[in-house]
Amino acid sequence: MAETYETIGGYVYCAGNPVKFVDPNGEKITDPKNRIAVYINKQGKIIFTKYATKDIKRIVNVLMLTKEGMKSLKRAINSKIRVKMKISSETKITKVEGGNSYTYGETVQGNFNSKDNYGRRVSKNGTFGITESSITIYEGTLKEDAKTENPKHKGLTIDQAIGAVAGHEIVHGTNRKEINKDLRYELKNKGGTRPNKETAPNKIENKIIEQSRELNNEIK
Repeated sequence: MAETYETIGGYVYCAGNPVKFVDPNGEKITDPKNRIAVYINKQGKIIFTKYATKDIKRIVNVLMLTKEGMKSLKRAINSKIRVKMKISSETKITKVEGGNSYTYGETVQGNFNSKDNYGRRVSKNGTFGITESSITIYEGTLKEDAKTENPKHKGLTIDQAIGAVAGHEIVHGTNRKEINKDLRYELKNKGGTRPNKETAPNKIENKIIEQSRELNNEIK
């Protein structure tokens, strides 16, 4: 069994005319129309607005179940990068040599608007960045994987698995150091995936999985 966490998005960088990086006004999770859906109030509480979709509420609520999930959630809300989240019922499993490849989540680093340079920027010091990211979690894949003999998120409910994948994808969507390395690799190699790009996200996901299992053991 293989697993993939793809990062999708066009990349356009004009070497002779790089787009100046402008730090966007983030510190929130937004709905598909960029309206504030989740924020942290002055008392430090997570607040939903009327624009919070069912998917956003579901993801946020499961992230709050674990210590590491809460850290990931706060990173997403406090990030200067606008973060969008949704859950898809789609199952993304492909045949590969030796078994199947499971895609649990994907993150678009930037957007698909060519007039906005695909939501990608270059700072004065040459650092690559994005203004927004869109996270999709494939519940269909998680449900199918749960039926296998040794699922990735063994011992977790589907909602808990969604939280673990969300923590993974938040790294792809908000960690500036990782994003810079991802985009720099894409530019240098004309696309493709950085060999070790899943290392940091997997570390966060595994912590959430471990803490979720501990929580379930306490309930028993």
